[in-house]
Amino acid sequence: MSFGDVSPAARVAFVVIVVLAVAWPVAGERVLDRLDAALTRDVAGCEGSGDRPPDDVRAAEAATLCLLNHKRREHGLPPLGRDSRLDDSARAHSRAMAERDFFEHRDPAGRDPLDRMRAAGWPRSRGGAENIAWGAGSAGTPAEIVAGWMESPGHRRNILDPRRRLVGVGIAAGAPEPTDDPDPAIYTTDFG
Repeated sequence: MSFGDVSPAARVAFVVIVVLAVAWPVAGERVLDRLDAALTRDVAGCEGSGDRPPDDVRAAEAATLCLLNHKRREHGLPPLGRDSRLDDSARAHSRAMAERDFFEHRDPAGRDPLDRMRAAGWPRSRGGAENIAWGAGSAGTPAEIVAGWMESPGHRRNILDPRRRLVGVGIAAGAPEPTDDPDPAIYTTDFG
């Protein structure tokens, strides 16, 4: 039997297998990352929730808020409103972690989340809480970050705390440690 005796469908399948065998070592991981992003895009109806944030940080922040509010709705809680003071605090902390290579709630100057929130104008009489996370590649999308927070008891408690009514979301491109993974991003949410 020669190649010419094989059906057209079998020939196409053979060519596809050969192309995949040759191309996979070069482009396979990128293909899987794009497929993964496409499958996680717009989780819970939140536009851009499967996108990597360095492409559009403000859109990723909006997607993160949308996902947080989706989780709160699932638990019968009112949505969080966005607060510019908390946004400023969260954004500054994410930037500082990216620029200064640390990953902690307490910054190198010794300031904790409430110190930073108050410095951004949050009233002294109000309490607060903070979640931080970072990821790269498909692990750095808003969908993956929020899913990780929901699997962590302390982070989940902050998201689902009925006393929390406002939030600031800050995302910075970068990582708190060296990484070869593409598109790292650091997330901070400050709750009021």
